[in-house]
Amino acid sequence: MKKSDIPTPYILVGAYSNDFSEDCDFAIIEISTSFLQELENRFSVFNQQISSKFINVTFYDSPKGFFRNKHNCPEDLTASAILGSMDFCFIDITEQEIENLEIPESRYDEEMMVITDYKNFYYTATAKYTEATFRTNGIHIQDLKDALYSQQAT
Repeated sequence: MKKSDIPTPYILVGAYSNDFSEDCDFAIIEISTSFLQELENRFSVFNQQISSKFINVTFYDSPKGFFRNKHNCPEDLTASAILGSMDFCFIDITEQEIENLEIPESRYDEEMMVITDYKNFYYTATAKYTEATFRTNGIHIQDLKDALYSQQAT
């Protein structure tokens, strides 16, 4: 897994868990045309329902996965080193590499995408047999669009 300066089918986003025994350092989100269209549709639903009573809208959905850095991983290859100060970044990674990433031990009971009134979205997951919850950092939809389309224009 390495950072890419051009859009790829995957983005890396920071993530965390509320349970110390369930490490979670990052998530990978697959970005496709259908994902972007669905995201736009979800934001339009939110905009139609906007009122002072709505803080967010939740959809059943999941990222490609929640992961943790491998033990003995060189510091410059950790998710936080790859992200730096960015909320997300495009990464070059293969399906085989994704399959070999370390995952938290828990199985997920509920996985959801949450869209906020600040035009952000993030993913959450709840462990099936424990009270562990996992959450990605938020991504502003306009930042994602800008990153995708600014590179295509050049």
